[in-house]
Amino acid sequence: MRLDDVHPHLSGNKFFKLLPNLHAAQASGCGGLLTFGGAYSNHIHATAAAGYEMAIATVGIIRAEPSAINNPTLTDAERWGMDLHFVDRTTYRRRHDASYLAHLAKQFPGFWVIPEGGSNPYALEGCRQLGSFISTLAFHHIVLACGTGSTALGISQGVGVDQRVHAVAVLTGLKREQQRLQDAGVVFHNAYVGAGYAVITSALADFIRRFERLNKVSLDPVYTAKMALAASELIASGALAAERTLLVHTGGIQGRRSMQEQLEAFWRNNPACT
Repeated sequence: MRLDDVHPHLSGNKFFKLLPNLHAAQASGCGGLLTFGGAYSNHIHATAAAGYEMAIATVGIIRAEPSAINNPTLTDAERWGMDLHFVDRTTYRRRHDASYLAHLAKQFPGFWVIPEGGSNPYALEGCRQLGSFISTLAFHHIVLACGTGSTALGISQGVGVDQRVHAVAVLTGLKREQQRLQDAGVVFHNAYVGAGYAVITSALADFIRRFERLNKVSLDPVYTAKMALAASELIASGALAAERTLLVHTGGIQGRRSMQEQLEAFWRNNPACT
């Protein structure tokens, strides 16, 4: 399922997570949108694009040094009018604290706050609607990448009773998310994190090249490549039936721009990347 083709900038799962937030924010008469993310965040990129297209002011609290503004993600965000505020990791860890949120509310009065990754009840509802559409399709297994877990959780609330959602973790430290998903009936796979979040290995680079040559579909190394790798191995092992398995491409291709040189270096220099 090519969610990466939904919109040129507001693409992938971000479309379904942000759209209900945007509608609610407009209905509230808010002064703008405020959200959080890292220097290469797909969510930051999508929120900035949405604000630009809908003429809504946007503020991004960015976990990075100001020098990161030169990367493609934040260059786009700034070009689309997002007001970027860089904070250190200690400050960023307070993004859920009531006192810090109160401080931001004084600094940006009337702004609609969207959590990191866009994960809140509005986002869950948008993903549930996506799951309702998937329930009309003849697939038993639905496989997607998992960061915050909200997309997988929302989709699981909308799919049919005979359909099973598989969440492929792309980073460690998701114990709380894993438990929440498993309680909802989602199958959680944590064996495909690899060397860590946003770390490219020769094996992953090799898989990306082979997959893209075969399927003519681009993957990003952080999320969708690990999802596709997991699905291919589960199908090869017989754990999933290929004809009954739906891979959900959740977008994120914009982030690959900052990793393309690294990928190409693997392909040039590693004999495994054929």
